[in-house]
Amino acid sequence: MRIDLDQETAADGGADGELAGRCLRALAEPVRWRIAQLLAREQLCVCHLTEELGISQSLASHHLRVLRDAGLVAGERHRYWTYYRLRSAPLAAAAGALGALAGAAAVPPGDQPRRPCC
Repeated sequence: MRIDLDQETAADGGADGELAGRCLRALAEPVRWRIAQLLAREQLCVCHLTEELGISQSLASHHLRVLRDAGLVAGERHRYWTYYRLRSAPLAAAAGALGALAGAAAVPPGDQPRRPCC
């Protein structure tokens, strides 16, 4: 069974839900999660990421592109290099969506609605 996260989050949370879904999907990959952790501390260029993660330049660029497309990362030119930084708005949207999910799950089982079976 496949759940289309875009449709589910868009139906529940509108634009913020869609943003949260893109953010969570992008961060679900371990290398991208590590890149986000590194960029949370400081701005880095691709050469820093390749050195830190032990991956090729093309693989680092691929992961940065996915993170950029999800709105998580912004790049800024500095001389010959592009430095990347983490953007907080998509992370806040994802945190809000996860917080709402955790709040819904915290309802005692007897108080949760139950759908009748066929």
